[in-house]
Parts: sequence; structure tokens; C-alpha cells
Amino acid sequence: MSIAGDRVLCRTRTALELAPAARLEPAARNLAGYMIYDGPVRIFNDRFVNFKVDPKPLLDATDVTWLNQFSSSNKYVGNKAFTYEGDAALGWFQANPNPYPNATVSNQLVFDNVDLRHQIYTEEVHVGTTFKDSDKNTAILDEDGTLTGLPGY
Repeated sequence: MSIAGDRVLCRTRTALELAPAARLEPAARNLAGYMIYDGPVRIFNDRFVNFKVDPKPLLDATDVTWLNQFSSSNKYVGNKAFTYEGDAALGWFQANPNPYPNATVSNQLVFDNVDLRHQIYTEEVHVGTTFKDSDKNTAILDEDGTLTGLPGY
């Protein structure tokens, strides 16, 4: 946008100009269909589609090239080689300063073309800059077994 006298002139930005701002960087936070944060969270009657360990078959050539380049040029905390671990249907906000209540619950979930239902992090495998005590308390009560296959766990 520019100002010419008393007029404001606008121009449309091209897709190429917008692309860098629209991309999420996997090192900052993996993608998830539902990002669990604080809570307790009630995840009821939800359908998740196309959450894959390897999402590349669902991407166009430009995104595959970008993901490959990003993966090869970045490291995890501790200088470990970066590997994109996929897009989970359910994920947890990392380096959360607040403890997660263990009353988070799920029921009647549907997964279509999903091979990564729930991504859990540990002190050895995480994407944040730190792994806090609050990150260690990540629990979901699966009332009907649609998440884990084990009702009540």
C-alpha cells in the first residue's frame, strides 16, 4: 500500500509474495488437526481426514521441494538431525508453561486415511526449545476406544 497525496493506493500481492508468510515451519510446531492446549479438553464427535506420517503424496511439487529443503537444512534441539514426523490428528502444544489436567477426554472420533492419530513427545523427541514438566502430563481418557482401540484407557 502506498499513499499518493490524499489517496491510498493498494495493489494485490501475488501468490509467490504471500507464500512465505502463509507457510508454517515444522520446527516451530508440527501440524495437527486438533492442537491440545491447557484444558481440560473434550474432543467429541470429530472426524479427521488425511493425517499422515508421510504427507508428501498429498502435497504439490512446490511443497514437497520446500519440505525436503527445510528438513535437510534444520536440526532439532541438541543438534539432532531433523526429520519431519508427520501431521497428527491430535497433537499437544509444546513447551507449555501450564500443566495439562488429566481430565482430557475423547469420544466418538472418526479417522479417514489417517495413520498418525496421536503424537506424543518425550524428553528425547520433542520440537520445542525445552521440554517442561507440564509437557510430561499429557493424558487422554478414550471413553469409547475410537482413539486407541481400548475403551476407557
